[in-house]
Amino acid sequence: MSPWIVAFILFDMVVTTAVVLWVVRRRAGLTPGVLGVDFAAVRRFSDAARPITREYMQANYSGHADDLPGALTGLLDRLHAEAQAQKLPFDRDVLRSVLKQLVSGEKLASRAQIASAMKKVA
Repeated sequence: MSPWIVAFILFDMVVTTAVVLWVVRRRAGLTPGVLGVDFAAVRRFSDAARPITREYMQANYSGHADDLPGALTGLLDRLHAEAQAQKLPFDRDVLRSVLKQLVSGEKLASRAQIASAMKKVA
């Protein structure tokens, strides 16, 4: 194989790795380790977020689609506070994704209702 091809492949691998790491840091607010993510901390957050989600939605969501955006906004604020308390660098965009998964996973609303309501959540 030509040395130019080998050099190009190595260069491409370095650039691709750098771009992927940059995107991960920027989008998820995480630093690479094995992507540098403290999976234990993320797991602790996930474990804490489930009961918070269940309790908050039971107390603040009546089951009507009109009430869902307000309930999700309040829940997003609670999850953001929990992430900050655990010193996790999650921004609101990351937490919006987490929130969608938690609410649909708990079967508190349909995916379509959640998607529609998330358009109104700040």
